[in-house]
Amino acid sequence: MITVGGVPIAGEPVSRSALLVGPFTLPVLAVGSELAPADSDPEAAGYGGVSTSGSPGDIASWVAMAPGSITGLSVYLTGDAEGSAVRVRVLVGDTIYDDLIATVAAESNLARASCAAGLIPVAAGDAVALAVQTGSGWAAATVALAASLEVTPS
Repeated sequence: MITVGGVPIAGEPVSRSALLVGPFTLPVLAVGSELAPADSDPEAAGYGGVSTSGSPGDIASWVAMAPGSITGLSVYLTGDAEGSAVRVRVLVGDTIYDDLIATVAAESNLARASCAAGLIPVAAGDAVALAVQTGSGWAAATVALAASLEVTPS
């Protein structure tokens, strides 16, 4: 039990210390190249509120300061996904990982996902961004994306 001045304020602490990294942003989500988001070409969401979009590898990335693992992903859209779901994966360097996928369902605006430590490792100096996909039915032209990652130190 965590207490302040003898007053309980929270339950048992978690067994790991995790860092929240974000925001990763994408000001406009492009219409996907294929019907299914998983088959569409990914677009990158950059780190730190940089208002740019582009291909993975051509975007502002978060640079890992120490080794660890990406263990969580939280996604928020400024409006509901219309006409297609939105699929978000983690991009480390040139590798897009399928071990952690957050999918915002059509007519929703939130998603989250988690995975075990070690599945998406990062080393000090690794560049991290997000790969975002929509389907060809995407119709939410003014919706933006903001996301955060949970990183568990090694």
